[in-house]
Amino acid sequence: PDGAWVAFFSHGALRKVRVDGGAPIVVTGLPASTISHTGSWGPGDTLLYTNSGTLYRVPASGGAPARVAVADTGLHLLHPHILPGGRAVLVTVTPDYNVGNLGVLDLASGRVRQLGPGIAPQYAAGNLVYGSIGGELYRRPFDLERLEPTGPAEQIASGVGIGLEGLGGPGFAAAAGGALAYHVTSCTGRLSGDAP
Repeated sequence: PDGAWVAFFSHGALRKVRVDGGAPIVVTGLPASTISHTGSWGPGDTLLYTNSGTLYRVPASGGAPARVAVADTGLHLLHPHILPGGRAVLVTVTPDYNVGNLGVLDLASGRVRQLGPGIAPQYAAGNLVYGSIGGELYRRPFDLERLEPTGPAEQIASGVGIGLEGLGGPGFAAAAGGALAYHVTSCTGRLSGDAP
């Protein structure tokens, strides 16, 4: 979050490295069966990531991961994105890794509210930015206090490389101020619209 470090998965561990150089540091080891391609670094120097649909929390300074409590233990959660303030997390809710719904997890109650179809929701400049299985990218106004959308979705790009857990995660990233970077697939669509 301070722009000085990057966290990433490599060789059976969650690691971090300074952007100005240096050797990577292991934050925590991961089981060989870990299926995780995305995580989020939030307030309190905490990292969240998923392993096979279960959400975990670990201090960025290192240590053992702890499972994040979710009221409905049958939900598979992917693509965590900690919202400003750290009281809630945007997630993809999926029953079988073939479809996805946008969700917001209230960390105090453990409840997940589903917000409709979509993949890998992120928060940027007052909007949810999220993808679809078809490779479209959308933005939708979002109220941080009420933790809900406040208006209709608007498509901002197509042909974006977006997938669920088994396909490598989202092919886009949205910065808090509204900058957007995304990967265009070589076989579908072409770009349209503006970044949020």
